Amino acid sequence: IDAAIISIKFDIYSLGVVIIKLMTGPMGYFRSAEMSPEQFIELVHANWKKRLQTTSIYTLQQHSEQVKRCIEIALSCVDADRHKRPSIGAIINMLNETEGNKPGSVQMVIKNNKMAPLLEHKKKVMLQLACSDYTGDWPGLDLVAVLDISFGMFSPKMEKVQTALRFIMRKLSPIDRISIITFSGFVRELCSLRQMTAASQLDLDELIESLGDTHVHVYSESNIENALLVGVKVLAERKVSSGRVVAIMLMSASPSSWVGECSWTNVPVYTFGYGTNVSPRVLNSIAIASIGGMFSHVQDTDSGDLTIAFSQCLAGLLTISVQDLELMVAAVGGGSVIVNVTAGSYRRKHDASGLVTISFGDLYRREVRNVIVELHLPATVSERDADILKVSYSYTSRSVSKR
Repeated sequence: IDAAIISIKFDIYSLGVVIIKLMTGPMGYFRSAEMSPEQFIELVHANWKKRLQTTSIYTLQQHSEQVKRCIEIALSCVDADRHKRPSIGAIINMLNETEGNKPGSVQMVIKNNKMAPLLEHKKKVMLQLACSDYTGDWPGLDLVAVLDISFGMFSPKMEKVQTALRFIMRKLSPIDRISIITFSGFVRELCSLRQMTAASQLDLDELIESLGDTHVHVYSESNIENALLVGVKVLAERKVSSGRVVAIMLMSASPSSWVGECSWTNVPVYTFGYGTNVSPRVLNSIAIASIGGMFSHVQDTDSGDLTIAFSQCLAGLLTISVQDLELMVAAVGGGSVIVNVTAGSYRRKHDASGLVTISFGDLYRREVRNVIVELHLPATVSERDADILKVSYSYTSRSVSKR
């Protein structure tokens, strides 16, 4: 204004004034000129924090940070040097960040009735973890396909398996890698992890075609355990692993009575029973023992259902947004005690201090995990504010550091 220059930055200045007045009241803009930016931000932040005291701990922290960020944005908009004022696009990005919707991030919502009786009672709290949409660079998938080639894999079945494998290959990008392991009475690593380049696709096509000639023509018990151990070894010996998504897809068409110790609990294992002559209990237990694994039973061997099952699994793997998600809950001192934690079949660990850790593993885009915590609260003689539950969570992703 002083230089009599009219530009788009003049509108940015006006936007800054509007934000300041919305956040601080009609006189807030004038107060911002009376103190340093740091002092003004701290003053507004403190005032809003008092107003937000009645909200839950999670929303108080979240909204307090949003207030602070909005004031920082507003002050940058009213900078005396118009060249230092942000563009409208930069402002939109900064405001979107205040909503916590960073690509590959997880947000938590706590749902509970904030009022409670004075008498001793039980109270339930729902914790909801929601994954945002992921728009960043895909880190790459390392997939190990473990395939049954035992006596039960006669020609029509093997052809369906070959079709399903070719489908997977066509869906993988050059940054993804695949390894193929076969098993019957013995285990064979047909190929180590290989990037899906045009040349490797041709080689893998030939390898998949040869599966029809390699399946066992006499009965032998399937060696699932050793096959899985080889698959885990392939993933453990990777030289490039940082940030990459990992998974084992196990397909079995033969019965198995093996139930032993699981050495693959940190790798998601997706199991597929093909046909009616399988052991669903064993395959399901293998999947459940891993973090995030799942069992699917394809009984109709005359249809293309195996390809559909493989494609649904792969579609999920290719949209994984965060990894190693863990939720930690603990009762706060004062008499509250955690009675029960309901989190489906996900692995839970209790330590001596009363901390409960739930391991969810990977989370897909926009996927949600719900946990219900049941607490026992003691009686109290008068109405008061009290914290009853301490909650934290951690995860890793391509765009957000572990926290």
